[in-house]
Order: sequence, then structure tokens, then C-alpha cells
Amino acid sequence: FRGYTRTGGELTRGKADWREQLDIGVERRPIPKGPGIPAWTRLQGPNQWPSALPRLKPALLAWQTRATAVAVRLLKAFALSLDQAEDAFDPIYSGEPNHRMKIVRYPGRDTTGGDQGV
Repeated sequence: FRGYTRTGGELTRGKADWREQLDIGVERRPIPKGPGIPAWTRLQGPNQWPSALPRLKPALLAWQTRATAVAVRLLKAFALSLDQAEDAFDPIYSGEPNHRMKIVRYPGRDTTGGDQGV
């Protein structure tokens, strides 16, 4: 669920999605696999960064930090607009949020048909 996916590497409704993408989550330590460890924990851990782009990791982690700050400000505003305390969403999102971001590129194609899965 993290790292690079090549063009056509994912399917939607049985059709290839003609995009390439990089999925990035919160940078965390790996969680060991084993008996009694829930499968969902594999959604957490370190990101997979392309070694050919060494400046990508610090740039995207900085972007992620800024986007998280904006999201927290928005959540506070949403809470107030719902006549709730400003910190109403803190139990869900404070501390270690578990968000994702995706960088997507749709390469040009010669076809005009509807073969995209989305």
C-alpha cells in the first residue's frame, strides 16, 4: 500500500488504471509480522522511497507536515461550525495521525476509447 505503482499496475472494475503513482503514509518503524499481530498493522511502517530521487523524501515529508497542519486547522474550524468544541476531533486525529497522500501521473495515451477502469 506504499511506494510506486507502475502505469496499468492497478485494476478498477477489471480494467487497468492508466496512471502511475507514489503512495506515501506517515513515516513509521516497521511492525513485525507474526501470530497474534493483527493484519491491519501492515498498513503502518516505513515508506518505500526511490533511491534514484534522493531529494524526494525530504520534500514530500515536509509537504506532508504542512498539509497535516492545514488539515488540523480545518478540523478545528469544522468542529466549531458544527457547534462543537474546537478540540472535538482531537481524540481521533491528535498525536499520530494516520494519513496518506498519493502523487499521481496520467501519461498521455493515443486511444479515445473508454478503457479506463475509473
